[in-house]
Amino acid sequence: MRSQIKETDWKLFRKLHDITLERFCQMTLAEVNRLTADNSRSHHERYAAVDDLLEQRSKEMGLLFLFHSSKSYMPMMKPLRLFRTGITG
Repeated sequence: MRSQIKETDWKLFRKLHDITLERFCQMTLAEVNRLTADNSRSHHERYAAVDDLLEQRSKEMGLLFLFHSSKSYMPMMKPLRLFRTGITG
């Protein structure tokens, strides 16, 4: 049997989820800007680097942010992963 998250905890988690998702996207876009500004690489190399980065970040986003709306214990595992990425700090 799954334990349930209290409504107040769930609301707090959802708010933190939105904030950390925004930070994750901000950090990713900053990396894209850095890659595209690297004039030591050709346009094709920069494009490929951005493509690789976005593919990697999309996978990370799935692991970090996507979860069912269920109030089961599983979404509470996400904050630990978020903390380890440095997004929450």
